[in-house]
Amino acid sequence: MQSSHLCPKLEKGMGIINRRWTSLIIHQLLSGPKRFCTIESSLPISGRLLSERLKDLEQDGV
Repeated sequence: MQSSHLCPKLEKGMGIINRRWTSLIIHQLLSGPKRFCTIESSLPISGRLLSERLKDLEQDGV
């Protein structure tokens, strides 16, 4: 089995985007800051999961 040698920053970025719902949350925020309830109503996910993903993004520095 071959191991891939990707750029560490690319690997980290792909890891962030590959988390479930994260890419859709980032897409919602591309146009600028939004209120939590606005993001929650635009996506079919629970408030708890949205809160968790937003905290993860904040910790990752996104």
